[in-house]
Amino acid sequence: MVDLEQCGCKTEFFNWNGTSAGQFTKQQGPGSKAIADSIRLAYAQSGFDHLILVGHSWCGHTMLEVAQLLSREPAISIDLAVGLDASSFSRGE
Repeated sequence: MVDLEQCGCKTEFFNWNGTSAGQFTKQQGPGSKAIADSIRLAYAQSGFDHLILVGHSWCGHTMLEVAQLLSREPAISIDLAVGLDASSFSRGE
């Protein structure tokens, strides 16, 4: 097993509604924009070269929204996006 932080990776978890870990029961979360803003801040402060997004279940739809927001100026390149059991991909818009 590999510890991502020991490898120099920064990880952050968000629920489908933009809330942090353990806060998923909140009906109104800050949404995809808050996630994209957090990624932009971490990316600017860290100097990392790669960005990977992972969306599980309903977070699959959120991951797509975040990717769209990150493609706006100033654009941040996403190296890999993974949808796991992304049941939300066929729902919504």
